[in-house]
Amino acid sequence: QGQRWDPLQPHRCGALAASTAISSPLVAGDSLTLNVTNGNLTVTDTRITARDDLSISTANGSLAANNSQISAVRNISLSVPNGNLTATGTLIKGGTGSNSDETYVLSVNTRNISVVANTQAASLSGAELALSARGDVTIRGGTAADSTATIESTAKPCSGTIGGNLNVAGGTGSGANASFIGAPDIGSRAKPFSIGGEVRMTSFNGGGTARVASVSNESIHLLFPNRSSGGYSVNGAAVTSADGSGFYANNQPAVLDANLLIQYGQVVPVAAPEAVQAEAAAIVAQTIVPAPKLPFANPPSPRKADETAEVVDNTKARPGECR
Repeated sequence: QGQRWDPLQPHRCGALAASTAISSPLVAGDSLTLNVTNGNLTVTDTRITARDDLSISTANGSLAANNSQISAVRNISLSVPNGNLTATGTLIKGGTGSNSDETYVLSVNTRNISVVANTQAASLSGAELALSARGDVTIRGGTAADSTATIESTAKPCSGTIGGNLNVAGGTGSGANASFIGAPDIGSRAKPFSIGGEVRMTSFNGGGTARVASVSNESIHLLFPNRSSGGYSVNGAAVTSADGSGFYANNQPAVLDANLLIQYGQVVPVAAPEAVQAEAAAIVAQTIVPAPKLPFANPPSPRKADETAEVVDNTKARPGECR
């Protein structure tokens, strides 16, 4: 713990058994791998740079970066499966060397994600962004002017899943906007971005806005697998945009069912068959009136007590018959 790193040439670090703190620049001439097998990894007031791929993993802990810069020319993989990823006043950027021949990926696998600006900006961005967060994702602007907080893809759709809520909140500083951005889109028609909870966008009056946005005018594709309707709010109201915050496409308010396309995983509940049958029977019972019992038009006269029934002797031959 509290290990100090000197600038490095091409290097791959072995497994770090205990919690590790990095506070000096760490530069790799090619790929760089940091693996903490049992504990947390903390990066403070420094930079980590790989001139090829960068892989950081904490098998049983969390990753916290404070007032730092973490970047790679190609791909970045952040694997924190049993902990949380927190970037406070920190810029994490993959694909800094993207070209027209290849798009590099920033992939994140963790429990909860927090990208929070303080007096300086914070971001989690990649040419292509693939997120897997089993809990909540929080993006919050800072206290200083233009201290923005952003999670974004810059060249391909932003894809992935969030198991809990997506919380986007503008900061108190002027222009301290908070954004979740896909360039060109968020998700796709075939594979929408999945959110298990809700999308909550909250702006700060006089401060920053809160947006979930696509750079293109095409679309924002979302899936709410655990809902049958709704699932989003702007400043507590169930609307798609208000006062500069909300869902945006090409810097304009997105339009539901036009370029804001939302799918739901739950079907609107209907009455069970037994309940439907019971309700139908009750309606029939109320609408069908039994017919009244009417007297006979010519009621038969009662037989007198001393009258005897005529006995027909079938043994006697009828005329023309032989017995």
